[in-house]
Amino acid sequence: MSDEVAKRKQPKCQGAMSYTEEPHHKTNPRARTLFASGEGQEYTERFSSLRRRTVTVGAAAYSLGEKYRKNASRYYDCSKAVTFNEWADNETGEIKYTYGSGKPCRQRLCPCCQHLKSRVLVTQLQQVYEHHMQEMPDSIGLLLTLTVKNCTGDNLRDTVKQMHHSFGKLRRRVEFEGAVRGFFRSTEVTRNKENGTYHPHMHVLLMVPRRYLSKKSGLYITHDQWCEIWQDCLGVDYRPVVGITAITQEAMQKREKRTGGALTVKGAIKEVAKYCVKPDGFQETINGRFFTDAQVFQELFEGMRAHRLYAWGGEFDKIRKLLALPDVEGEINLDAEIEEAEKPRQNYTHIAKILMGWEKTACDGLGGYVPLSRLDLATGEVQVLYDERWSGGG
Repeated sequence: MSDEVAKRKQPKCQGAMSYTEEPHHKTNPRARTLFASGEGQEYTERFSSLRRRTVTVGAAAYSLGEKYRKNASRYYDCSKAVTFNEWADNETGEIKYTYGSGKPCRQRLCPCCQHLKSRVLVTQLQQVYEHHMQEMPDSIGLLLTLTVKNCTGDNLRDTVKQMHHSFGKLRRRVEFEGAVRGFFRSTEVTRNKENGTYHPHMHVLLMVPRRYLSKKSGLYITHDQWCEIWQDCLGVDYRPVVGITAITQEAMQKREKRTGGALTVKGAIKEVAKYCVKPDGFQETINGRFFTDAQVFQELFEGMRAHRLYAWGGEFDKIRKLLALPDVEGEINLDAEIEEAEKPRQNYTHIAKILMGWEKTACDGLGGYVPLSRLDLATGEVQVLYDERWSGGG
């Protein structure tokens, strides 16, 4: 895109239409730093970048009219003020920062909340996986990817509905029921920026007995069979692309030789628990600033509305209920869950809570978190870190 076109696309002064990628503590001299180490500032800037993206989503929603104004307001208000936890390593004194709270909006296309939900899901899935392996140590994991042909924005909602209905058929197939002990399924939508079509697909972590890998076991399903079964469940006249990878030491070594990258259990968990829509799918970065395409936002919003994008089944679902893990798509206390998920498990002492406030200058597109106060948990002393009036700007 030429500089002239990019210049025309940038709003002159429309509040929070776009935000720069430049770190706030560099672009705004009033943003006082409180972190002695670089890690704290890096952590703050990572979350600031998500917040900048979220505000531009709110601007796009607002531009679409009255129907989306309520959603726009939620995006604008999401994580305006956040609390970060400060931890000290009991042996080295090294400082670590984690998320504490921020009143997230829980909107599906919110970059801040997608990030937080993904972190919670990774922790939940890790817990369920470890519990399952304790009960059934002979289990191994399979990473299954199920796809369909790309579709237009108008057909996205029906396509996702068809995929979920077809997965329901798949899990009731004799071959599936006979081999799979438990599973976790996530739906992701990516966008082809060249032609504007959407590519909905599903990532599924399956747990099967180790003897599944033996072709004589009667459980093994070849790649061709997976393709045929999925095609039959979809009821389509083309052969859909299906990926299936075993998460075993042998399979990991073969994959590493073939692709240069090994697939681990942790990697598979991150793959299935990642964003349902990456922000880059409906946002652009022009001259260092984020812009959200309102039409693409609307197509994704309507196409994914009311669908359950995550699902547990079999032993995994039983364990999730046993561990009383909340539904990330339900009325979850996202603040409490992410704080627990990010908390260091050992060798760290929680020493402080740092309140950060979002600050935005009027029309230059700059925005970022500035430290407002620090609560010392040992003494109860509150240190004010920002001595100018915080506007609480959006």
